[in-house]
Amino acid sequence: MDSAYRWPTRSGSHRDVEFALFPLLVAGAVRQAIAIEDWEDTLEPIAEEAVPFKG
Repeated sequence: MDSAYRWPTRSGSHRDVEFALFPLLVAGAVRQAIAIEDWEDTLEPIAEEAVPFKG
């Protein structure tokens, strides 16, 4: 994968997350998309270390 973003962690560092988006066509127009994320390898549980998204 060529696309990635940096996700902050509670310890103050960042985790690299690669992703891919796959648009889905319905009647010739993009109506939905599937996103797949690949979090970098780590020994810490992701749910405990990653900072929740606040939008």
